[in-house]
Amino acid sequence: MVEQNSSLYLLVLLAISDHELHKSEAVRIKQIAEELKIEFDPYDAVLEIKSEFKNDFNTACDYYMSIIQDNRVKEASIEFMKEIAFADAKLRNTEIKFLEKCKKKWGIK
Repeated sequence: MVEQNSSLYLLVLLAISDHELHKSEAVRIKQIAEELKIEFDPYDAVLEIKSEFKNDFNTACDYYMSIIQDNRVKEASIEFMKEIAFADAKLRNTEIKFLEKCKKKWGIK
């Protein structure tokens, strides 16, 4: 469950990589959390991330990625990230770089 929770935080990080949590992204993250049977509020997560990491998204990303060890959770996280990247109907370079960073660190092709 800790790994899945970290995955949700990664989704939030991806969503705010353009410095804004769009409603469509927040809705999808909440849906994913419900599918995983985890109580999770993406807006609270944004506040927590900003408080803990002071907008240092790279450090936050490294922290949450390091928690996830299970390959199934890694692969599911990447698939969820793809959904979040397209949730606001705009694919940004920051989102692509974020996905590439996760895939490289986790060794996912």
